[in-house]
Amino acid sequence: EDNSLKEMKEAQYVSGAAMMVRKETIKKVGLLDEDYFFGFEDVDFCHRVKKEGEEVLVSPDTLVEHKIGATIGTLKNQKVYYLIRNNLIFVKKRFPFYQRYLGYLFVFALSFKIFLKNPTVYPAIYFAWIDFLENRFGKLREQL
Repeated sequence: EDNSLKEMKEAQYVSGAAMMVRKETIKKVGLLDEDYFFGFEDVDFCHRVKKEGEEVLVSPDTLVEHKIGATIGTLKNQKVYYLIRNNLIFVKKRFPFYQRYLGYLFVFALSFKIFLKNPTVYPAIYFAWIDFLENRFGKLREQL
C-alpha cells in the first residue's frame, strides 16, 4: 500500500482552491456546480462525492497557499451576498425536503447575525434572499 495514502485523513469537504479528483469521480458526480459561482461549489461537490460512497480525503502534510480575497477582492457586500445566497442554494439542492426549513432558519439566523455586526451590508443580504427566491443563480449582483 502507498505510504502517502496512510497519511490522508477523511474530511467533510476540501477547498476547491487545491483539489485533486480522479477522472472516474468526475464522471460519476459531475463538475463543480456553476449555480454557486463564488463559494460553496466545493462543499457541494464534496457532498455529492460522499453521497456516491466515495471518500473525501485531505493530506495534513501538504501546504497550499491561497491568497484570501484574490478572487473577489475586498468587496464586503459581494462576499456577504454570495455567502448567504449560496448557503440557501445548498439547502435547497442538498437537504431532504423535510429538513429544508431548518436549513433556511439557520441561514436566516446567519443573515441576522451578519446584519447586526455590520448593518451596511443590508443590501447584500436583501438581494441574496431575493435572488434566491427568484431562482437567480450564478454570477450576479456586481453592483453591490
